[in-house]
Amino acid sequence: MARKSRRANVVQEKKEELQVFASIITQKQLATAAYARLSVEKENDESIQTQIELLHQYIQDHEEYKLVDTYVDDGYTGTDFDRPEFIRLMDDVRTGKIQAIIVKDLSRFGRNFIETGYYIETIFPCLNVRLISINDEFDSSRAEDRNSMVMPIKNMINEMYAKDASKKRVLSFEMHSQRGDMKIAKSIYGYYVDKEKNQLKVNLETAPIVQAIFRWYQMGKGTGDIVKRLKMLDIMTPFAYKATHEIEMEIPETDRWTGDRIKTILLNQSYIGSTVYGKRKAAKYRNMPEHHTDPSEWIIHENTHEAIVAEPDFEEVQERWEKRSDFMKESFRRGRSRWAGVEDSFPQKVKCMECGTTMTYMRYTNFGQSQGVRKGFYYCKEYDGKPGYCRQKVHEDLLKITVMDQIHHMIKVMCDKKEVLEKMKEGTCEKGELVSLRVKIQNMQYRLMKAEETSATLYENFATGLLDEQEYLALKEHYVQEKEKLTEGINQAQVRKRMVEKSIEEFLEVEKNLEQYLDDRSFNQKLIDKLVDKIFVSSKGMIEVRMKCSDVFQKVMEIME
Repeated sequence: MARKSRRANVVQEKKEELQVFASIITQKQLATAAYARLSVEKENDESIQTQIELLHQYIQDHEEYKLVDTYVDDGYTGTDFDRPEFIRLMDDVRTGKIQAIIVKDLSRFGRNFIETGYYIETIFPCLNVRLISINDEFDSSRAEDRNSMVMPIKNMINEMYAKDASKKRVLSFEMHSQRGDMKIAKSIYGYYVDKEKNQLKVNLETAPIVQAIFRWYQMGKGTGDIVKRLKMLDIMTPFAYKATHEIEMEIPETDRWTGDRIKTILLNQSYIGSTVYGKRKAAKYRNMPEHHTDPSEWIIHENTHEAIVAEPDFEEVQERWEKRSDFMKESFRRGRSRWAGVEDSFPQKVKCMECGTTMTYMRYTNFGQSQGVRKGFYYCKEYDGKPGYCRQKVHEDLLKITVMDQIHHMIKVMCDKKEVLEKMKEGTCEKGELVSLRVKIQNMQYRLMKAEETSATLYENFATGLLDEQEYLALKEHYVQEKEKLTEGINQAQVRKRMVEKSIEEFLEVEKNLEQYLDDRSFNQKLIDKLVDKIFVSSKGMIEVRMKCSDVFQKVMEIME
């Protein structure tokens, strides 16, 4: 009877334990990303939407995955990993937001043999992330898939395919360029594309604008004056016209006529009826990024379409532009000689807070002094006719004082945090995220050890009759899931711990290099160049300094909290 009583008590205790952990025994879902990619050439006439639908359906059919986000790189080659959505995906992977990535096939993930293999064999196992390829029936969590010879061969084939396709595209482009029968992909301001005849046709709405720009320049108007006239007449920019009449895109608030746009129109040989090929080139199979080419490499075909500008007028504009360019270069050279020693302390760093424009640096001489003191100031050239809009000025000396004050304040704060961070790194500090992570990892490791010990005794209890078969199977399943959950939690905490340690090391490295300037209050151009990213100036007198290391600083502040 005593034997039965003890067994009954043990069974009752196990039943109560099962009830307590009932919520844990539910099936776990992995936070999953669907990644789709398609090159510029639509491979096999496949659409990006078809890929997305396939991925979503696969995730829907498999309960272990939970779709968190969809990442789409449409029009990006797979030969490198510098793709905006792929970069966003990896950022989410590193922060623990994504635990599994699903692609249609491995070529969608990447066509670079070495880097694709590095992600599969090194990066993803380290981050405890699964990569699933539907068509390849590949799952990186399976050792037999990772170690299989099939995957390296497939990755190598994918890279060879990409190189071969790139080579064919380049050779095809060069052949069609020589013959002059290249398919016209997009219109030019002043023309529209007749797709049936594959020819540029004069656009009666925008061609007169192009002609007016050429006439104004011949009359001696500079690009700045032409921009003002176009704004006054409320003429749509080339991008705005195309967005509203051809491709139905949203027009950004920053879109406006600029001197560079006028230059592009004035120098474009398309307006005298010529077609120019090869202004920009790229060849992935030669590891050659897209780049501007020398005019001597251009292929020019004359009289391919109706001219908007007469050739004599076009030649006159080119001569005027060449003379103007030479004059500006000579003026710039003389100006540099005259103002030697008076250099812009914040080149391309000072921004207008109202419109976002880079403020212009202007030098002047204060002749109130005995010999004249040469100084500088910044002003915003943007103006839309509204009183008080932009046009603000800020003196360079004021920026120097403000920026150096901000830099020394940042250095002081960093030095104050140094001791706490060093203690946190060494494990002698009692607070902070790093301490919490270490405690969390230790607790989970202890719970994992206990779960393994208890799991190891389950069969013995079943064999001796302390547990019946149903109880044994239920408890076994519970501890399997508990160990998986704890293992996953430990891996995630360790990844986060490494990221925190890296942030602390980066902070301490920056602090170590800056500590020498703590008591130096003088202006230091090297510190400006090294630390200052942007300076925003408001017409109301506000000055905001954005540092290059602000992300490192912010991360450490969050860690210490």
